[in-house]
Amino acid sequence: MSQDDDRRSTFTEFLDRHPSGGLHHVAYFSNDFEATVGDAAARGLHLKPHMEYVDEAGNAFESYYEPKENPDAVLLQLALPSPLDPVYRAIVDIADHWDGSDPRRDFWALVNEPAA
Repeated sequence: MSQDDDRRSTFTEFLDRHPSGGLHHVAYFSNDFEATVGDAAARGLHLKPHMEYVDEAGNAFESYYEPKENPDAVLLQLALPSPLDPVYRAIVDIADHWDGSDPRRDFWALVNEPAA
């Protein structure tokens, strides 16, 4: 994903710290954010929320966390089953059939694509 404007976001903050770019986050699917963050803490990785997306009812379905001990580290993205599931399935399908050409995709085009 790339950002094409200069609005403040987790991506612009990352680029302020890493002007040359780099790995922004690693994603995991989770059925329970609290349990996943608790499990990480039990293993010695203490996370603090950095950014989250919420649905129309106010429920978080995707959250980014950063290690408390190293806020400059790669972020951890956790995602619950959500309205973005069709988008994630499309991303997997694109990756499965990618021939090395056309490396960029418009995330919002995938979001707005009619369901197959």
